[in-house]
Amino acid sequence: MTTATVAASDSPTFTPTKFSTAANKQSFYDWIIRFIKSGCDVKLFNNGKYRQLCQMFQHIAHYDMHGFIAQWFESDTSKALWINNILSCPCYGDPAWTWSDVEKAVQQWLRSNDEWRKKFPFCN
Repeated sequence: MTTATVAASDSPTFTPTKFSTAANKQSFYDWIIRFIKSGCDVKLFNNGKYRQLCQMFQHIAHYDMHGFIAQWFESDTSKALWINNILSCPCYGDPAWTWSDVEKAVQQWLRSNDEWRKKFPFCN
């Protein structure tokens, strides 16, 4: 495994894992930021995104993508709970083995960028 990382200007740097490249992590990070900016528009959600996201931010396993959507994205309240879950997650793990670097980058983006609050005024 190489230690190469991928980052655009003003973008976080990600560490590859045995099973994922830094570019995979970057692509998912870019998607989750777009997803949050959209107000969690489930039209942007697919099974591949679900399979990755359900392994992050201490999410529990759901029966399937539709159960995950029902849990987190069907109301303003559930969306607020999801954002607050992301912000409070401790993001354990070595980024060479986990996606903790992506989790931390999403948290940092949420904390340093108020743009998303336009879609989530009901969030802390």
